[in-house]
Amino acid sequence: SPEGHAWLVAQNGVASDLRVLDPFDPSAETTDSLELGSLSRLQAWSEMDAAAIADDSLWQIDHMARVQLAPPTGFSADAELCGDPTTNGALLYGGELVERREDDQWWGWNPGTTGNAAPSQLLRFQGECAGPDDNVWMTSPDGTLWRVEPASVYRPVRFEGYRSAAITSASGSEVMIGVLAEDRLWAGASEWQPYTFDRGTPELVSAAGGALWTVVDDHLLRFDGTTWNEIGLPDGASGIDGVEAHAGGAWLTAGDQVCHVALGPMLRVTGIRPYLRSKELDYTFTVASDDAGATISASLDGESLTLSDDGVSVTGKARLDEVGWHELVVAAGETERSIFVKRIPEEIRSWAEDVEPIYQANCTGSDCHVAGGSATAPDLSTYETWTALAAKIRTRVVVAKTMPPTANQGPDWGEEQVAIIAQWLEGGMAP
Repeated sequence: SPEGHAWLVAQNGVASDLRVLDPFDPSAETTDSLELGSLSRLQAWSEMDAAAIADDSLWQIDHMARVQLAPPTGFSADAELCGDPTTNGALLYGGELVERREDDQWWGWNPGTTGNAAPSQLLRFQGECAGPDDNVWMTSPDGTLWRVEPASVYRPVRFEGYRSAAITSASGSEVMIGVLAEDRLWAGASEWQPYTFDRGTPELVSAAGGALWTVVDDHLLRFDGTTWNEIGLPDGASGIDGVEAHAGGAWLTAGDQVCHVALGPMLRVTGIRPYLRSKELDYTFTVASDDAGATISASLDGESLTLSDDGVSVTGKARLDEVGWHELVVAAGETERSIFVKRIPEEIRSWAEDVEPIYQANCTGSDCHVAGGSATAPDLSTYETWTALAAKIRTRVVVAKTMPPTANQGPDWGEEQVAIIAQWLEGGMAP
């Protein structure tokens, strides 16, 4: 889970025997058994909640109670899963990406590729589908990296000898992707850097908390975007065949053994989940540290938050006043975590019905953003140009509020129009 809970599953006929380990409190162990069928995928959210795929069924596990969900047509047990399938999660199967939308329907997108060229792996942000860059990232068996933006799709690079990949947030809206291909690990997203290791070939890759993790000849390595560090292994740990990172450390598997390594004092946040995308305005969160002497603090988008300490837990409130991504930073002593969360608009806006009328009323003067455009005033007369220039529009119109210039503003221009454009940008930029 994003907070480090490890779900271990043993198949017992149609039952899945579950055992959940907690690195924050090794004595706290949850066990249960659920009749799910043959479990093929599980995305844990906490010690009690998860989403799962078993046989040809899609499940929500809510406080260890199973809830069967209605999957889309053509769904199969080999599907990839990200996010919450009851709200805005996604499935990938048969080369088709299928997303859960606001209208409680599944919407599919097929890139038109087959065989090894078709996307087959979702790169998850600690289980969620997208990070602060608002893109869904996928890979194909032939090594193609897919970047699915709200209104377009790109295949920026293809890696020969591709084996696996993982993704995490770097800083701001930047992401860092680790790709195992041939005898090296590539790190990047816009610019790529290959890394080789004297000890041998990197065999595994995982990512969380702004860092990549890999294993080279039973040596556990972590890369924070600048520096590689070796992380000490528990005594007797060898033959590592699996690594799953979370913000405070990583779980390792070796045969029938499982162990945990921590980077330092553990810091747990409940009540708000990394990369959550929701309409919620207010969150109450709880912070705990296993360093009893550490002072706990928190900030939201750089502004300090007031915390309440009742002697048992430390709680705070975060209000996401604006739609879009926000960064909650929590710290305890030397340990610090960034949690990105997005507030999505209450209303889903479209370009044709909501944005184009604003453009026509405020941006079509003789010296403005008309068809053809100019060096100083690019063309904004079509949906395609608005999506292509979305980042600049967000900066100039929503954040800085310097566009349109006063001379071009129509009589109805105001905060309502800015809010509508912001809702369209953050709600997926519908046509």
